[in-house]
Amino acid sequence: MGTHIHLPGSERREKPSQSPPKPKPQHNLQLHSCKMLQIEDSIGPHGEMGGFHSTDDQSKPNTAVVCIKNKSKEGEVADLHDVRAALIFRDGNGKEIGNGIPRAVWVNNQLGNASFDLEETKCVIVAIMQQDAKGEVVGATAPYIRELPTNYGLSLIVEAYELDENLSTVELFLLSKNSRVMEPMMFEFFDENNKPGIRLVSDDE
Repeated sequence: MGTHIHLPGSERREKPSQSPPKPKPQHNLQLHSCKMLQIEDSIGPHGEMGGFHSTDDQSKPNTAVVCIKNKSKEGEVADLHDVRAALIFRDGNGKEIGNGIPRAVWVNNQLGNASFDLEETKCVIVAIMQQDAKGEVVGATAPYIRELPTNYGLSLIVEAYELDENLSTVELFLLSKNSRVMEPMMFEFFDENNKPGIRLVSDDE
């Protein structure tokens, strides 16, 4: 008959309960505003185009922009980097105008994609209005960034996307690492007393 030997500490030990892993903080990008802004070219030290910057004088706003903010909230909010803005333009019948823009230009950001620290706001250019001496809109363009191969590697240049006179709306997509970071948003252009404007198209419209 065998003998059962009991060794101290051989009892089955319960594994300590593990708390669930802490969720990774997420960004909190939200629409801050859409408005007209007065901007001008940013020229580099060698005469190169370096994007656009807002001016101190805002008496003659000429550019429709959409501004995005990484808002704080209860709990931790992550920064978000390398945000690219893509645009699709449509006429009054909802038909796309041209091929759209895969990489729009951010204001006060040179030619880079946007990065958002907590509570930071950045504005993307959706259209620059061309006005005559009377201030009436006679056309519009949208600047976009294109990569140009050179002997020294890729160079970034700004080109103008000519917008159709039937331009009615623009749809904005924000992307990072080829994934959407916000739901697409639609904005419409309008003219009131010979002053161009831009506003968000609500889901109810």
